[in-house]
Amino acid sequence: MRRFPLPLSSALAVVNRTNPSIQNTVHMASLLVFWIFSAIWPQFFLFSKIINLPNWAVSWPFPVFIGIQVAFFSLAIIAMAVKNEDSLYKRILLSSLVMPISPVLIFLLRNLNEGGATEYLTGNLFGNYFFAFFICILPAIAVLALHEVLVFFKRVTKKVIQ
Repeated sequence: MRRFPLPLSSALAVVNRTNPSIQNTVHMASLLVFWIFSAIWPQFFLFSKIINLPNWAVSWPFPVFIGIQVAFFSLAIIAMAVKNEDSLYKRILLSSLVMPISPVLIFLLRNLNEGGATEYLTGNLFGNYFFAFFICILPAIAVLALHEVLVFFKRVTKKVIQ
């Protein structure tokens, strides 16, 4: 019998049925990729009146919202790798709280290196954290809503088949 490579959905279905350590690995890998992206290009997650887009960003759809798109992809991968619905909500919400740390940390380090440690730095840190959290919570809500729609359609199709 000849075996064919599994498509992505089948591969993630295998992950769903395995032990939680693989789900934790997928979760941490997705967060790590997000943190690396946000450390290289923190301007997509921090508050600014002017955003300097890299050359590659111009070809993306809605380049100003690249931060939201990257957060959505990271959270969608986490959602596909989780089987338990309670665990899904916990992981997505916890990830949304932790994801803004990288761009805010880069903001802090840049301000300290440039001598920008003023009395407003603490307020700017909190403001940028909440702005980055807002950028990350919108995709989290979209991922959870998409999950609920998929669960609803699974229930409806099971009733129709029976």
